[in-house]
Amino acid sequence: MPFPPILAALLALLGSSQASAQASGVLAGAAAQLPSAGIPSQAGKRSLLGVDPALLKLIKLPPGFKIRTYTDDFVDARNLAIGNRGSSKPVVVYVSTTGDKVHALVDRTGTGKATACTLLSGLDNPNGIAYDGSTRSLYVAEVRRITRWDNVDAAALAGCKASLLKSRQIAGPTVLPEQASHANRFLGLGPDGKLYVTVAAPFNVDVCRDPYCSIHRLNKNGTGHEIFARGIRNAAAWTWHPGTKALVFVGMERDNMGPGNTYLNAPDDLLHSLEKPGIDLRWPYCHWVGKGYPVRRDPGPGTAVADPDVTRPGLTAQRCAGGVNGDAGGVAPWLQRAQ
Repeated sequence: MPFPPILAALLALLGSSQASAQASGVLAGAAAQLPSAGIPSQAGKRSLLGVDPALLKLIKLPPGFKIRTYTDDFVDARNLAIGNRGSSKPVVVYVSTTGDKVHALVDRTGTGKATACTLLSGLDNPNGIAYDGSTRSLYVAEVRRITRWDNVDAAALAGCKASLLKSRQIAGPTVLPEQASHANRFLGLGPDGKLYVTVAAPFNVDVCRDPYCSIHRLNKNGTGHEIFARGIRNAAAWTWHPGTKALVFVGMERDNMGPGNTYLNAPDDLLHSLEKPGIDLRWPYCHWVGKGYPVRRDPGPGTAVADPDVTRPGLTAQRCAGGVNGDAGGVAPWLQRAQ
């Protein structure tokens, strides 16, 4: 489900000495014809001026962080990526959606107040975005393709001027299969210079077969495609441990496993690390006991691991975590222990 605009694209993390590192991680196809681009009139048409500060107070932050409104323009946001790397200002933040658009937020003065324009339109659920500072390119993952868009910073700074953009598809339906459910492709650019993309379970619970229930990896030019990890129902977001470079992801677990076929108390969502390729977490069998079809099994035994840096409720059932990031400046204790 899309995150509410107020709680997603409109917020900026400020305050601690590691805020920029934190933000850089967080903010960090079938059709024959490429989608249209550069529609500055779409974003910002609806205004959320006068956002109630009480809403921001509902968001619990780590120590040393503050939160405030980043833009008053209406942006239906899902994932964020910081662009215009190597420049202190203007700041460009790219915003994905689960609709058909990718927006750009531009803070021209570096004061933390941005205006929005629509950079890309006509896409198919462009949930995944990854910015490559080495080429100043934006990779966009739709349901059935990944596209590299070049010259995005210049286009964004020109008010999302479509004529400045260049694009080429690097992956299509042979990499990204049909997806009846959980079609939001998370996309990340790893420390190895490769792209990582989600291919989640196309159902609530069933027996998984390739290419589903997995994280895929490929080179930035589309070559070298492989399944990096299997047995994962829905890897919704990830980051990389700044020391070990392990991929640390949050995963969404199945519905309707609680008493009376409810979904509020079982099973827990996941926070997990992957230190190397080829790991199989064996979903759906890893979580349940008994024999037979997975949907009829009972929750298996589990032991909660106490963590003084995590206050309950943490990743309990149906938390639906949509983002994860490590504090590269100090390495948060929970991420140090994520191995």
